[in-house]
Amino acid sequence: DNEKIEYKNIVLTKGKQKLFVKGRHHPHKAFENLYRNGNIELIGKTENFDIEKLNNYIPISLNIDGNLTSKFMIGGTPENPEINLILDISNPQFDKIYGENLTGEFSYKNEISKLENLNLKTNNGTYIGKGIVPLNLNIFGKNSNYYTNPILDFTFSGQTTEFEFLTPYF
Repeated sequence: DNEKIEYKNIVLTKGKQKLFVKGRHHPHKAFENLYRNGNIELIGKTENFDIEKLNNYIPISLNIDGNLTSKFMIGGTPENPEINLILDISNPQFDKIYGENLTGEFSYKNEISKLENLNLKTNNGTYIGKGIVPLNLNIFGKNSNYYTNPILDFTFSGQTTEFEFLTPYF
């Protein structure tokens, strides 16, 4: 029962993007489930991660972009991960909405992501918010219904000198 894989101070870099990870994976005893179902315990951080790469995993037709710097913890199993992170995104973009900086907290469990304590700074104002969106982060292709999950709920409020969230669409 003491079998585990240790990840000690892994650093991946690509240009200005950096990923730092450490932790462990307790493989499942059955060979066919060795990596899919064993418990994981990872902590780490990112610097300048290009979130545009996440568009393939989000069930909406709107593009996101920006550079993520974060601290994270990942638990659960590779097939059903649980993720918590504190995020700071420079130059965030959501469809036609552009910002200077976005901070907040992200948690993920059972194909639902929660965004809390969001604070978006734009050229013309500041917005606060929270929300829930379906998301599939399963790297093994497990059957998923996240495309048909009706849960999509966001609340934003803010102070601005322009209608930044309306004018790009007219």
